[in-house]
Amino acid sequence: MSMQVEVEAVDITPEECLESGWTTAISKRKLHGASERDAHASLIQRNGISGGGRALTSVKKRLIAAWRLPRLPREHYRVIVRPGGGMNVKNVSQIKVAHALTLAAQLSPAEIADDIVCPNPTQNIFVVSTLAEKNARAYSKVEAITVRKASYEVSSYLAGPDNTCKGVLRGVDMDFNHEQLSSMIVQPKSPRALQVKRIKNTTTVIVLFDGLKVPNYVMCGQSMLRCTLYRRQIDACYACRRLGLRANLCPTPEDVICRSCGKASPSKDHVCTSECALCEGPHPTVDRICRQRFQVPYVDRQRRRERQRTKSPASTGTEHLQSRSRSPSRGRTGQPVPRSSSKRSRFRSRGCSRSKVPSAVRLQTPPADDTRLADFVKETPSMVTRKVPPLSEHGAARIAQFEHENALLRSAFEHLQAEVAELKLTTASSPSQSPPPSGTADVPIEIPSEAPADERPTKKRALSQPLRDEGLEDLKSDFSKFINDTKEFQAELRNTFKSLSEAFSTA
Repeated sequence: MSMQVEVEAVDITPEECLESGWTTAISKRKLHGASERDAHASLIQRNGISGGGRALTSVKKRLIAAWRLPRLPREHYRVIVRPGGGMNVKNVSQIKVAHALTLAAQLSPAEIADDIVCPNPTQNIFVVSTLAEKNARAYSKVEAITVRKASYEVSSYLAGPDNTCKGVLRGVDMDFNHEQLSSMIVQPKSPRALQVKRIKNTTTVIVLFDGLKVPNYVMCGQSMLRCTLYRRQIDACYACRRLGLRANLCPTPEDVICRSCGKASPSKDHVCTSECALCEGPHPTVDRICRQRFQVPYVDRQRRRERQRTKSPASTGTEHLQSRSRSPSRGRTGQPVPRSSSKRSRFRSRGCSRSKVPSAVRLQTPPADDTRLADFVKETPSMVTRKVPPLSEHGAARIAQFEHENALLRSAFEHLQAEVAELKLTTASSPSQSPPPSGTADVPIEIPSEAPADERPTKKRALSQPLRDEGLEDLKSDFSKFINDTKEFQAELRNTFKSLSEAFSTA
């Protein structure tokens, strides 16, 4: 895959920075794959893409999409094979090329069982994906292959590992060799630096970092050097003027096309007006002054995707929270807000957003006094405006279940209150029996002398309250216990609801 680094007053080609590959960081694996869409070279030629309705960005997007490879196994090593000698990757037999690479690497059929050879016609290269490190190193040492009795020189190197990024250091003296640079930069002070490589005979050094973040400064010995993000440049063949292809990999070097105007087979005294095939600017194709020649770095694209994935659930939920108006909502740019196709949220705000910024959601804060959860749900306490993501289906179902249970408990509580009131009225209407006096007057009894006096029976004391009062006390105690249990359950529901609200607000 063609790569270039921008240096002050110096153009850097891919072989200058990727001569032997990133061998020391070969154990890294890619976390995300990419997809490829095959694009014909004539679409990006000057004669083939000229037209009034052509969008400049579409050409660049199609070109970048054509560079991408199919989804290869993440745990594989990848070797880039650049054929020379006029080999056209699009027309040559891929099976014969794979067989020629196997013979040149001196690998047996059993060793290449898991290997994959994938062509990229736009860049005119082959990508070899292999699971074994031994095979990857063998492929990277191939210098020539033979296809149909024709010999072609190739340059192979190990691709940079996945989940890594590259930075550029400038002003590094030429006195330090590769080993000295590695020991000065790959050190404990720079724990994320994996490998370094100098750009031929220049003071520019490329550093490979672990992860998708390039530090602003890198320690080189005791010196702190400024580090900038590596930017990939769109290539253009100086011979055929095709975008995405380098001159040393051109399959048709004999078909010369003017780089400035796109005229085929121009004469030596040809005079023309320069027009870039990428941006249509008044300069040669992909010249140094072309503003479209650099791609957005992969690190920036990855961060944009992550931010988009982070914002998409919140924006989808807030779009459902907005009430539908008869007139479309408009932002400052005058463009309508896109409507999400996902399920509608069960909550909806009363206001209509006038911009693409997610609308604010109103949350109810529970009152300070001890009120029932049903009253808290029904009443409208003080409102607090806060931006929170929408409730999930599971959280909404749990809240609905709590509300249903609370309604049942409240109805039972009201029923018991009515029964208690009835009992109180019944008790008040019937007069209670007054207890007999504590002491009684002695009554003289005539006892015959001849017969012994019988034992006087023990008097029974009247009950202080009727039996009906005892049942009422039991009922009151049971009811008090039920009320206490209900209050505890309501407190538990209130705490659960509060924790759910805090969890959704911090999500």
